[in-house]
Amino acid sequence: MNRLFSLISDEYPSVILGAIQWGDQENLRNWKNDNRHSFFYQELITPAAQQKWFEAYLRRNEDFMFLIRSGSENIGCIGFRLCEMHWDVYNVILGNTAFSGRGYMRQAIRMICSYAISLQSLPITAKVLITNSALQWYYRNGFRERAVQANYVDIELYAASFTPCILKEVAQNETVGE
Repeated sequence: MNRLFSLISDEYPSVILGAIQWGDQENLRNWKNDNRHSFFYQELITPAAQQKWFEAYLRRNEDFMFLIRSGSENIGCIGFRLCEMHWDVYNVILGNTAFSGRGYMRQAIRMICSYAISLQSLPITAKVLITNSALQWYYRNGFRERAVQANYVDIELYAASFTPCILKEVAQNETVGE
């Protein structure tokens, strides 16, 4: 996705979701590496591999990755992408553990689910490793089990109990790429 914008909501004035930019790549790489055992791909990501991923990401119009910020602090990242006829939530990472337990990630997941629904009203799903401690967090945030596989759980946002928040899309100033 090569459009720079941020998502804000009056309901969550302390949270800003900013579309990722080239300058965010080292944070994203470090956060993913630090939490790699919670994800399907568990190898260390090199700077070259991160650059390759980002360049491919820029070409995917239905792939959205956001840096979660509060004020000037980077908290983590969260993304979603169109996969067949559903939205797939991925790379949900609390990178700055000093913000743990404050509700920022809960607010961010509600914001991206609201944004996804505003783009196209489709099921919102995620595949979460059984060993990922965040699985219970997804359940507390409105997701339900669809299927259990050998090493992961396929979950879906329970739409009947989800209330989207009102979002504002605002432009960012930095250019995409290097």
